[in-house]
Amino acid sequence: MGNCQANDAAVVVIQHSDGHAERLYWPTTADAVMRNHPDHYVAHITPSGTGRRLSASADDGSIIRFAKIRLLKHKEMLLIGQVYHLMTSEEVTKELRARKHEKIRKAQNVQIKQQEVEIQQHLLQMLEQQNQRVHERTSIEDSADSGEADPQVMDQRKQRRTTLESVDKPRKLRLCDKMIWLMNAAT
Repeated sequence: MGNCQANDAAVVVIQHSDGHAERLYWPTTADAVMRNHPDHYVAHITPSGTGRRLSASADDGSIIRFAKIRLLKHKEMLLIGQVYHLMTSEEVTKELRARKHEKIRKAQNVQIKQQEVEIQQHLLQMLEQQNQRVHERTSIEDSADSGEADPQVMDQRKQRRTTLESVDKPRKLRLCDKMIWLMNAAT
């Protein structure tokens, strides 16, 4: 009675695009495998429950999901107990394009979020300035109506300015809509 599972762990598994799995019982370089399979590259795959799907399938016919794919250099050794995948040059270029598009998409999302934050800050500043102007006008009109010209009374009224937080929400939304309309009209 031998240890049958030990034999399975001591192999290098190379999966082909068509689903065929090749087993090597000795360590070898990626260059040797690529010489036997022209126009193919050897990639080390990390299996995961989530990630991208490749066309490779396991021995039981189920599709394997991969979290990370790393192309091997020619001089790198294929380690015993690891799973590798033979990829055609088209698959490699497709994978590289997908990675490039993913990086570009992430960078664009970050840039869009930064622009949204800048626009919100700009709108808040404009609302605060407009709020200040409205309060200055009302305080000047109130002082003109009452006939008061006392500087101390004017200072007290200026100190009682409402902040943007004290303005009710519907009014804020109307002001934001006006500011957006003005910004669009200016461009």
